[in-house]
Amino acid sequence: MDLSQAMRAATQDPPPTAIDVDRLITGERRRTRRLRVVSGVAVAAALALGVTAAPQLLARKPTGQRPGVPVVTASPRCRTTPPAATATAGAPAGATAERCEEAIVRLDAALTGALGAVLPDVPAGTVFFERDGSYTATFQVPGGGSLTVSLEPTGMRSAADRAAFAGKQCPPGCREETREGSVLLRRSATDVWAVRPDGTVVRATVTGPGPITEQQLANLVVAPGLTLFS
Repeated sequence: MDLSQAMRAATQDPPPTAIDVDRLITGERRRTRRLRVVSGVAVAAALALGVTAAPQLLARKPTGQRPGVPVVTASPRCRTTPPAATATAGAPAGATAERCEEAIVRLDAALTGALGAVLPDVPAGTVFFERDGSYTATFQVPGGGSLTVSLEPTGMRSAADRAAFAGKQCPPGCREETREGSVLLRRSATDVWAVRPDGTVVRATVTGPGPITEQQLANLVVAPGLTLFS
C-alpha cells in the first residue's frame, strides 16, 4: 500500500474524536442561564439602591439654603422678575429683606392671625400677591364688600422721614397719631394707613358695604408681623 492509499484509508475510517459535542451544548446552556440570573440580581440591586438613595437626595437642601429655613419653591404669586429675587427696592439702609417666596408665606400667616384677633367675622386664609416689592391681599367680607390690605416699602426709617411722608399722605379731614412706634393715618372711616418703624406702609381699605369699623382697620394695620424688613 502506497502513501496515497494509506491516507485515503485513514480518512475513510477516522479515529474517534475526543470532543464531546453534547457536553459542549449542555455547558453553553448552563452558562447562559447563569448569566441571566446574575444580570437579574444586578438589576434588582440597582433598583433597590435607587429607592434607598432617592429620599436622601430629595431631602438635601439646595445650595445656598439658609439653615433652619424651609425650602420654598418659586411661586406664581411673586410677579417680580426674577421671581426669586430679594425685594430690596425701597428697603431702608441696613434693613434685611426676605425672598418673595418666604415673605408671602409669612405675611399670609401674619394677616390671617391679625384678622382672627381684630376682625373675627372675616374669613381666614388670606393670600398675598407681590408686584415690584409691594404685597397686596384682597378678599370678601360679610355684607358684600371687600377688604384690601397692602404693604409697600418706602426706604424710610428715621422718625423725621416717616413723619414727613405721613404728613404728605394725610388729606384734609385726615387724623394723624402715633401708635406702637408707627405713624397712624386715619384718612377716612374706610381707609387707614400706618407707616411702620421699618419704613413699611400698611394700608387697609374697605370697598362696598360691610361691618368693619375704622377702629378695626386701625388695629389691623399695626398688627405684629405686617412689615417687610427687620
